Amino acid sequence: MLLSTCVVAGMLVLAISGQSLWIDEGLVARLTAENSIGELFAELGRLTTSDPQMPLYLVYMWLWTGVFGIGEIALRASNIPFAIVLAFAMSWTACRLWRRPSVALLAGTSPFLCFYMNEARPYMPVIALSAVSLVAVEAYVVDRDRHGARTPWICLTSFLVLCAIYMLGVFLGVALAAMLALEARRRDIPRRAIVADWKWPVVTHAVLFLPLGAYYLTTLLRGSGGTRGQPGLGNLAFAAYEFLGFAGLGPPRHVLRADPEVATLVPHWPWLCLGGLACLGLAFAASTVLRVAEHRAELASWAIALTASGVLLTAAALAFRFEFWGRHWAPLFPAFLLGVARLLSLDSGDRWFRFARNGVLVLIVSAWGVSDLRLRFMPSYAKDDYRLAAGVALSEASVRGATVVWVADVATAQYYGIEAERDRRPGGWPVRGRAVFAANWNPSQVETAVTRRVAPLIVVLSKPDLYDRHGAWRSAIELRGARRVAAPNAFEIYLVDHE
Repeated sequence: MLLSTCVVAGMLVLAISGQSLWIDEGLVARLTAENSIGELFAELGRLTTSDPQMPLYLVYMWLWTGVFGIGEIALRASNIPFAIVLAFAMSWTACRLWRRPSVALLAGTSPFLCFYMNEARPYMPVIALSAVSLVAVEAYVVDRDRHGARTPWICLTSFLVLCAIYMLGVFLGVALAAMLALEARRRDIPRRAIVADWKWPVVTHAVLFLPLGAYYLTTLLRGSGGTRGQPGLGNLAFAAYEFLGFAGLGPPRHVLRADPEVATLVPHWPWLCLGGLACLGLAFAASTVLRVAEHRAELASWAIALTASGVLLTAAALAFRFEFWGRHWAPLFPAFLLGVARLLSLDSGDRWFRFARNGVLVLIVSAWGVSDLRLRFMPSYAKDDYRLAAGVALSEASVRGATVVWVADVATAQYYGIEAERDRRPGGWPVRGRAVFAANWNPSQVETAVTRRVAPLIVVLSKPDLYDRHGAWRSAIELRGARRVAAPNAFEIYLVDHE
């Protein structure tokens, strides 16, 4: 088990890179640069993004950066302790409960995990704690006599910490309750025994949840919650796309989000076929294992638990007009991963099937491994390249005596040395140059800026759906025949130098 834990954790750690921070990571860096916890929460009180709804994570990051600094690798290395927790939970379950150590490799090769391992956001902590909670329930129902005294406390404490790190973690509670109820009934654990084991852990943690719930209610009433929009089937499909490991086989995420058409997928068809073959292998394993009634009931428990939480999360997103993506389903990913691992650890009683099952596992791990390598090393899958965009903009401005107009995120710009007007920057961050922060200006503002300029403009445009919602900068660039001087990942940089 120790070897399995080390291998899985090591595979995840290899996903960490020093590539540029992107929007959300830049905001984490800025928030954790506050001088005290009090100043951190004062800043959270002014934000309407989703960041106020991850309080414990930001406290953790404030402490982490105080020791290890705010470099790109240092920020992402904050995921390492949670990678070890996740690796241990998966390895312990695979080795001790299911007697199938090899399925733990699914955690080490999952493209979803490898991608978010390389991101300074709360997703890896959330996934690790979610896995601990689910594994605690699994251990309880598999061997209550041995694990019944401590697993309810482990499950609920992990769940509480998870919810304090990330508000959407609350939806995991439905999966935990469904899994416990279904599996306890299937294994004939008396209801009286369940009440005796879980009563005091539930009461104790319910008291602790009250102030956390009050805090989150305050943030919701204040208008926090991130990007608003109407989610639909496309959002569910995108979450499934990431869960199944296609993120490094198909088009990059920002490309697919900007143009979710079949034509966007076609150039990637050989790699998508590899992922599709892995999915067919998984379907084959499921069709064989599900012929055994006992296995069918157990896998149904995992499927129902995941589906129930997913339905509730989707309903809440519709009610609050919250446009979710795969990362917002991070609390539910361990239910999916453990369900797949359990499927590949079951035996139909057929010797030939054991060989085929091993082949399916190798196929999935191989497809996911290819996806991981492409995500890790291909430039097209890199994050929004704020570092290069800032460097190009400042260099061009210096050569041409131009003014930089920054139509993108300001916090990440500040991280890379650009001082934006009218916006406070953390003390101690170096300043390499200045810019006009011009996100979501209306046509009148843009027209004034362009026509009254006394120097050329270097317009740095990223994700127009977020930062140029009126289309004013795009129209001005097209109307004046501005020349594109560079296109770092998720950016376009234009020179406006003539009428």
